[in-house]
Amino acid sequence: MFAYTFLKVTIDDLVIGPATMMEHRFLIPFLQTYAIITVGFMLTLFVLGRILSHRTAGPIYAFENYLRDLMRGK
Repeated sequence: MFAYTFLKVTIDDLVIGPATMMEHRFLIPFLQTYAIITVGFMLTLFVLGRILSHRTAGPIYAFENYLRDLMRGK
């Protein structure tokens, strides 16, 4: 979370006096946006990983069934 720390330190350096109001104004929306993007990215990667793994595992499973049937003489 380098961006959060950088933003917090920059706000602390630029604001004269207590920076709590400015931090609250900028950091809370930043964290919310960051969390939404992170969750969206994780869900996208999960779905893509699931699709790609099924594309690989499906033909392997079908080939194993074919070999099993071939060995049984079907």
